[in-house]
Amino acid sequence: MKLHIVSFDVPYPPNYGGAVDVFYKIKALHGAGVKITLHCFTYRDRQKDEILETFCEKVFYYKRKIGFFQHFSNLPYIVKSRQHPNLLKNLCTDDTPILFEGLHTCAFINHPLLEHRKKLVRMHNIEWEYYEHLAQTEKKIFKKIFFKLESTKLKRFEEKVFFKGDIFFSISLEDKKYFTGEYFIEQEILKNILRNNFSKKEIEKRNSELQIEKKIYDKKIFFLPPFHAEEKVISKTGRGKYILYHGDLSVNDNVESVMELIENVFSKIDVPIIIAGKNPDKKLINAIKKHKNIKLIPNPSNEELQTLIYDAQINILHTRHTSGMKLKLLHALFVGRFCFANKEMVLGTGLENLCQIYNSFDELKEMILGTMYKDFQGKEILKRKKILETSFSNKNNAAVILKQL
Repeated sequence: MKLHIVSFDVPYPPNYGGAVDVFYKIKALHGAGVKITLHCFTYRDRQKDEILETFCEKVFYYKRKIGFFQHFSNLPYIVKSRQHPNLLKNLCTDDTPILFEGLHTCAFINHPLLEHRKKLVRMHNIEWEYYEHLAQTEKKIFKKIFFKLESTKLKRFEEKVFFKGDIFFSISLEDKKYFTGEYFIEQEILKNILRNNFSKKEIEKRNSELQIEKKIYDKKIFFLPPFHAEEKVISKTGRGKYILYHGDLSVNDNVESVMELIENVFSKIDVPIIIAGKNPDKKLINAIKKHKNIKLIPNPSNEELQTLIYDAQINILHTRHTSGMKLKLLHALFVGRFCFANKEMVLGTGLENLCQIYNSFDELKEMILGTMYKDFQGKEILKRKKILETSFSNKNNAAVILKQL
């Protein structure tokens, strides 16, 4: 079996969420006997890497076209900058199915030369909502304008892609609800009702047709959790001595999340806290220096981060925005002990029952103080194994893709 995979980035090294999902997906599909032709875009420090040839028959690299003039297009910037003519040329060398990784890579999905190809799309999140959130939280005016325009363009582009793709894989159950729900079907019918001034009888008929359409779309969209590095749950019993928060600390949403935790929780409890992550923001560094119980570990290696998660008593997972599924949530559950998460972090992930969920900072403080001296027990590990080693198994989820080829 053969498959083209178009990746928005070079997926190695797998050191951030999107790259992790793509790399371990390639590895799992290769293990299932799929002959992969990989197409990926070089950008800044993401460059060619020979290790990809271990899992792919062919690897094509394209330079992402970044720059000011790429903004002057009806296509979103993240799509336009990946509209490389050689990509289309290489996709047309055979009639193999194509898996597009994210809206970013879908510039040619509507192209006549690919009209009769089977096209699968991995939706990494609801992109226009994600960019809308970035616009709301961004302080710099030019970036705010860019994110807002990108959100508008992505919303329009998403509709076109949705009706041209054959199969879609959502990364969370919440995203699946969105892609099978009101936005794509019911809203279009409401427009037609208003436009054509349908009678009551005609509206009832369309409502009946809607139920049939919903069933069709449900067969077109599949929940496919992110692929990841873990194969087995390795959490250990007993207790640790500190609380851990980890994430990419150069991302504005993560920085704001940590700042909220420091102000409302970490600064108010006499418990050792470790904050670890990539490229910490200066504002965050200065905030941490004010508190003796909080330690910053910048740019930990994969091995160091694994040990930090493994040895912690509590892993705290906090986000200000519901979007897709955070891989650090899976990582913490496969490796760590107690996992505390807010509802935005777990919504639609299928992992709600494996975390202790807090609804306010006061509740989080109480949960921490009530758990720091508790042992993590074997029954919790068994509970995780039942869910994580089946529904979140790379091997099982590769089979979901194979079934649709």
